[in-house]
Amino acid sequence: MNLYVKSIFHQLQVANESLLELMGQIDVNLLDEKTDENKRTIRELLAHIVVIYAADYYIMEGSTQEEMNDFYKNHIPYSIEEMRLELDRNFNFLREQVSTFSEQDLTELKTSWWGVTYSRFEWLVEIVAHIYHHRAQLHTMLIEIGTHPQVRLFE
Repeated sequence: MNLYVKSIFHQLQVANESLLELMGQIDVNLLDEKTDENKRTIRELLAHIVVIYAADYYIMEGSTQEEMNDFYKNHIPYSIEEMRLELDRNFNFLREQVSTFSEQDLTELKTSWWGVTYSRFEWLVEIVAHIYHHRAQLHTMLIEIGTHPQVRLFE
């Protein structure tokens, strides 16, 4: 794995550690709370977050919209423990897949089902942005419902 990809995975590991800490501080009675009627519940947001690594990998590799819809339907963890396991499983899956990429693989352009084209390396940057975005969203939701998580979000 090249230095840049190692750096990507370091940032994803930072995100994982803080996500696991956040999950550990969530009262299970609050999982179905939402801060806006047009937004996801905490449970729905967490279920989305924990599949990002695998989902975004499949998107990067050219999965169709139909294939992604099927993926999401078949990957809906419900409990905090299931979500913790899913986060870990999908992180390891992404790392295993990407660890075999050559420099040429990382520069290959890949197009998503909705038409966005990035290099594989740029898709990895997008995964970092995606996970950090939703982690911040979760943190904000927890504060808005009156929980004040004691979690460092950055090193």
